[in-house]
Amino acid sequence: MPFSFKVGKSGFETASDLSTGVQMTTDLFTGTVGSGQGQALGLAVGVAALTFSAFSDDGSHDVTSGIFLPAEMDGVKIDTPEQAMSVARKMVSDKIQTIAQKMNFSAMCVEGCDQARSTYLLKNLDYKAPTNPERYIPKEIGIYVSISPFVENEDLSKYDSLATGFEVKWMTENINGFQFVMASDNLFNNTQVKFIEGEDGLPTIFGDLRFARTELGRKITRTLHNTPHTFFGSSEISYSILYFNDRVYNFYSDGRYETFRDYAKPEFQMGL
Repeated sequence: MPFSFKVGKSGFETASDLSTGVQMTTDLFTGTVGSGQGQALGLAVGVAALTFSAFSDDGSHDVTSGIFLPAEMDGVKIDTPEQAMSVARKMVSDKIQTIAQKMNFSAMCVEGCDQARSTYLLKNLDYKAPTNPERYIPKEIGIYVSISPFVENEDLSKYDSLATGFEVKWMTENINGFQFVMASDNLFNNTQVKFIEGEDGLPTIFGDLRFARTELGRKITRTLHNTPHTFFGSSEISYSILYFNDRVYNFYSDGRYETFRDYAKPEFQMGL
């Protein structure tokens, strides 16, 4: 169900306000106070209000991402930014291993395994020579991960339990705080996955970056963000899209109204 509000005149100033408004509005349509549909949409809009504002300000940002963490996760207390980074690295590494297993790929960290910036190699354990470039399943996938420093959440009106589903204590600092970049080999244009040193001397990857927009690439992104702890938004195509908490949403404007809803195309809603 779509939800629309006037640009700059929504009456919502924070994620908490916007999430509450969407919850109430959706409940009016479904006729059930606290409906599951209203809650799910409300949580996602709370995050969208914080992320897609970056797209509408001066147009300088077309990608936004981040990680939210509570004060304690899986029995581990998180008291410092360094501890938050350690928990986040493990969470991402574990998710990469899960993604690889679902695809029957192996996964290994290549460089920066105990750093905020790292690279991974996924190898296809059931590789078959491709015949159709439009349904290409690669032999190898390179992954580049960069997590920005964590800062403590001191303003619960901006990042609160309604916006994410839990009380946020730590969040990545940058607008694009959780970079997860994929590149594959491509037999049809002779591209190979390579692990190289970036201009800043830190590890990065080389390969076919178009992989992220393939069917398999979209499934990986959907599976990566099937949690309230991470999100990824992009306005690099004709409309904005958000991956968050096991759903995919699109968000667009006609100049008068902003509209936010579940993404309609089934292929965007499919995980691994």
